[in-house]
Amino acid sequence: MIINETQEKAVKETYKKLIAIYLFWIVLFSVTFYKTNLTINLSVSTGLFIFYILVPYIVFILLGKDYSIKEFSIIASVYVGITLLASYYIAIIGINVKYHFILLPCMIILISYIINKKIRNKKLKVINDE
Repeated sequence: MIINETQEKAVKETYKKLIAIYLFWIVLFSVTFYKTNLTINLSVSTGLFIFYILVPYIVFILLGKDYSIKEFSIIASVYVGITLLASYYIAIIGINVKYHFILLPCMIILISYIINKKIRNKKLKVINDE
């Protein structure tokens, strides 16, 4: 929910940054894999963008943090590592691999949402106790 004009401007700037990153991502994939079909290239680059950039960004927004690009890249790399390890162990448990691309990002966003709720509830309790 946008409360004031400053937040609205910040949201617009964030969207502009994400769109610029997405366009750069597509150009990077198009140059790297120039022999592949454009639709295949777009679908793969979009999927990887959503999985490796958009999901960590959503997690940061839910946690209420503002990170620099260096911190974001480090934490996004940790996210990728955790996701790959989780995917490996979930596959050992027996859940089919074709569901991991849906299951893991949703689980990570849900966990960050739950953590966000607990942090905000603790902050509200502290404020109400004073």
